[in-house]
Amino acid sequence: MANHKSAEKRARQSITRRQRNKHFLTQMRNSIREIRKGIEGKKVEGLTDQLKALTSKVQKLVSKGTIHKNTGSRYISRISQKVQSLLKK
Repeated sequence: MANHKSAEKRARQSITRRQRNKHFLTQMRNSIREIRKGIEGKKVEGLTDQLKALTSKVQKLVSKGTIHKNTGSRYISRISQKVQSLLKK
């Protein structure tokens, strides 16, 4: 329990940020799941648009500090490789 006014504000801010981060992380993970389903089902249409949207979401999370820079790069790289290999076939 916070004893000072500034500590109470910090506690409120932490709750707000945690909820926001959780929301955006869930969105990102759902986007990754959708793309992976498309790759497994070999549904090429719309896959590049989904990849572009995912890249934007991941980069926004990196810029906000929600996920680490290298983690974001890894997500984008792995999904991009899978999409490109599917498009080449």
